[in-house]
Amino acid sequence: MPELPPGRVREITRNVPAPVVPPPGMSSVTHPAGFGFLTGPHFGLKIAWVATGRAITGHPPNLPVNEPVRAAPGQELLVFQVDPAVRSGHWTRRDADPAPVAELVVAGVPIKLAKLPLRPSAGRFGLPRDGLLVVAGVPVGVPVSVRVTDAGRTQTVDVRTGLRASDEIAGYYRKTTQKLVWRRDDVPIGVSVAGHSYRGTLDMGLKSYAPSRILSDPAVLLTPYSPGNGWAAPGHAWLTVPRPTLSGNVLPGPLLTLKVDDPASFQLRLPDGTVVPAAPGSRETPITLGSLGDPGPDLTFDVPADFRTGTYVARLGAAAVIGEYRDAKLPARWAPGPEPAEIPIDLD
Repeated sequence: MPELPPGRVREITRNVPAPVVPPPGMSSVTHPAGFGFLTGPHFGLKIAWVATGRAITGHPPNLPVNEPVRAAPGQELLVFQVDPAVRSGHWTRRDADPAPVAELVVAGVPIKLAKLPLRPSAGRFGLPRDGLLVVAGVPVGVPVSVRVTDAGRTQTVDVRTGLRASDEIAGYYRKTTQKLVWRRDDVPIGVSVAGHSYRGTLDMGLKSYAPSRILSDPAVLLTPYSPGNGWAAPGHAWLTVPRPTLSGNVLPGPLLTLKVDDPASFQLRLPDGTVVPAAPGSRETPITLGSLGDPGPDLTFDVPADFRTGTYVARLGAAAVIGEYRDAKLPARWAPGPEPAEIPIDLD
């Protein structure tokens, strides 16, 4: 039976069914919810279970190890599975940040993991079904952890216990999302274009677009990192909310474009009355009245790190209006614009 040399790691990704069962004859621990978990701007991983023992013998059922293997003298085999269903993060192929880098740290010595963290395959919306199985030869009982560096910050989780180290980014390990439902139909509006008045109605609502799928449920997200703004300042976080869409009966006359002025049109009111404008990185996206297209990027607000509740205020009637006809821009104004909307946010 061949030995797995000390410090050698096997990473198996092909034909790893879900779930894999620990090898028979080895001591194993299954990490409960919240343990063995790390997440960051561009990754998420969950260590499902870890097993230790002297050898993997025979051909264990449901375990993709081609041949028996044993540990070297003074060593033990440490085997763990990474859950294939956990791959969170704001990953897109357009991200300027380099891919996250993962290492297996054995008694303080790092070993690069080439296939971790798991990520979607380029050019696919769905996630691969294969998971990851790691087999390592380590000294008996020594500390073993997985360390991931993402967008310049490092986090560590103990493989044996599933506990995160003190370098965890706390903003990722609490409730950070809320489905946001808001809709108004047949909203009466009027507009004056080049001295002519027009009236009609609009349907207003919230939609959210995600890189991994064409359309997702509209949601609020509180995060320490924003792809457009980087890491939030100490004591702060980024809150992203979907931008309202406008559709319905297109007004007669020229095609109208709503030029969004975020400081006046979209604000966040905190419980103490403080009003936060949208961050500059989420501004200046025109919305064509009557269009069903992408409403543009989500709005981003710089909020305290302990943010839990607030009010999303949309004053679309405060935005500038431009009348467009055959590439010509015409002076226009609301007469009247849609009434302000206040949408509560509660992450508790």
